[in-house]
Amino acid sequence: MVIEAIVATLDAAFAQIEAKPDSTESHRQRNAIMRWVDKVSSEGYRLGLVTTLPASRLNAMFEGTLGSQMLDQFSVVVTDAQQTAVGTKRHPFDAALDALGVPRECAAAVVGSERERQEAEQYGMPHCVRFGDEIPTSKVGHGPSLWNVLHGDPRRAALTPNSR
Repeated sequence: MVIEAIVATLDAAFAQIEAKPDSTESHRQRNAIMRWVDKVSSEGYRLGLVTTLPASRLNAMFEGTLGSQMLDQFSVVVTDAQQTAVGTKRHPFDAALDALGVPRECAAAVVGSERERQEAEQYGMPHCVRFGDEIPTSKVGHGPSLWNVLHGDPRRAALTPNSR
């Protein structure tokens, strides 16, 4: 299986950054997000972002703290993810994956909290990791680390970026 795209849902990190923008933790979150987006973009992954934030708040956050050029690295952004139109049952991940042009089997979800991980797994994302989990885990029974998913874990099928 080849991972072609990554769908990120980082509302927990965004909430931390918005609540206390000058705190050490917010600076750490902001820097980690910026490094991660740059890294996976440079490795050829297509990126999608799913967020419950309305577009205006998301734009303000990126322009004010994360940099608007970083938002441009996402191929698709789905905002207001909890606001579904009346009569539709389309999941925000469906919208992101359709726009990215990849089936869920060829995508990984990167999440910012346990609640977001559970939602991605309930949706059926086959590869789901917590943001910031950069170091391979050796603990049996825990999900794959971000490092293992993006760089291939010899205990799992090879997961490599799709070349552009």
